[in-house]
Amino acid sequence: MLNDVHVPHNVPLDPVLEFIKDYRPDYGLLVGDIINNDPFDHWARESARRAREMPEPLAYYADCNTTFYKPLRKAVGPNCRVVHWIGNHELWSTRAIDAMPEGFGYWEVENNIVEVDWWVANLGVANLGKLHFLHGDVLRGGKYHANSIMQLYRRNVRYGHFHDIQEASYNSPVDVLDRHTVRCCGTLQKFEPHFMKGRPHNWQHAFTYGVTYPDGLFWDTTAKVVDGRFHAEGRLYR
Repeated sequence: MLNDVHVPHNVPLDPVLEFIKDYRPDYGLLVGDIINNDPFDHWARESARRAREMPEPLAYYADCNTTFYKPLRKAVGPNCRVVHWIGNHELWSTRAIDAMPEGFGYWEVENNIVEVDWWVANLGVANLGKLHFLHGDVLRGGKYHANSIMQLYRRNVRYGHFHDIQEASYNSPVDVLDRHTVRCCGTLQKFEPHFMKGRPHNWQHAFTYGVTYPDGLFWDTTAKVVDGRFHAEGRLYR
């Protein structure tokens, strides 16, 4: 599971791709905000200088394919099923089309990004066994967002959007089988985006991997990336 990569504003991904190649996943889950969608950045349009520097949509998509999606496909292999959620940043192009209908058929993320086998709609949920995945923009904000997601879904959920690592759990007092965990899984975006304007934040670089079994049970790990390094499956990647 990769989420909130915000290509091209991501940290170096070579160690992550090397791990993915070693891990040989059956599914590659891209859980939203994988691209930053710079051509449709409404924040950039607030600055006349930055608006002039915004890239052309088709050239931007082509660059994302070259720098991220094709290397990811090479890492996961031809038999891995790549699933891509529409996060709020991917949704920017849809909103731009609503304002400028002449972009219909040309600007949609799904029409331009390659190496994706299945798309999940914005705010959509997909699961592997008893583990459910969503981007997280169903919430507008909140300090304790993991607990809010738990209250909304009462399922085992992994999500992103907030760029930090936060977890909540639930155990029913009357049903021992009614127990769930929720985790926000960090980000792979660089720590100093322009829109933060230097404000402090609690972001953490991370990605998630794990296994599910035919009976629905699962085990998963969120690996923290520190200074371009992380430890996973008994090995240091850097």
